[in-house]
Amino acid sequence: MKTLKKILCLFLCAAALTALFAWTHDGISDETTILTMNAQNMENALTPRRQGLAVMAALEAKGDQAGLEKAAAEALDNGLTVSEAKEALSQLYAYTGFPRSLNALGTLQKVLAARQTAGCST
Repeated sequence: MKTLKKILCLFLCAAALTALFAWTHDGISDETTILTMNAQNMENALTPRRQGLAVMAALEAKGDQAGLEKAAAEALDNGLTVSEAKEALSQLYAYTGFPRSLNALGTLQKVLAARQTAGCST
């Protein structure tokens, strides 16, 4: 039963991310064309930025803060904006629960602070 619940949660997270991208990304029409063209090759269906966001959503759902920290840093390196990351993690509260969403946002803040200390632009 736990496995089924996790699969359902991941499915709902993916649905939430799909809805989120419908209104947060400025270049959606260009990327939609690319996604349509690459639909048969699943490795290229998502850009590295979107792959990172999907991993972050899955780790939030799982409650894996250590993994989320690494995934957030990698996603930010791949071009994910801070506002996109914050919005996705906060919107997922409806699917993952409010405590996990707050923990994920706290982890993101920790990553952002470490990047600022290291001199990385976010």
